[in-house]
Amino acid sequence: MRPLAVSGSAALLFLVCLFGWWALIYSGVGPTLPRSPLGFFLIIIPPLLPAAALVYLLKRRGDAA
Repeated sequence: MRPLAVSGSAALLFLVCLFGWWALIYSGVGPTLPRSPLGFFLIIIPPLLPAAALVYLLKRRGDAA
């Protein structure tokens, strides 16, 4: 049951970060990215970082309990 809660929290954080990142890019406030496979990865990778950090922290907290 615990891994489901972790993945649900991570998924929610990922979506929030992803839509916020896309909003910055497409509003013109954020960085301009190349239209290439590299640009695709630069759009996808940054929101993964906070989600990965959350998964790590939640798993660490679960292991400590």
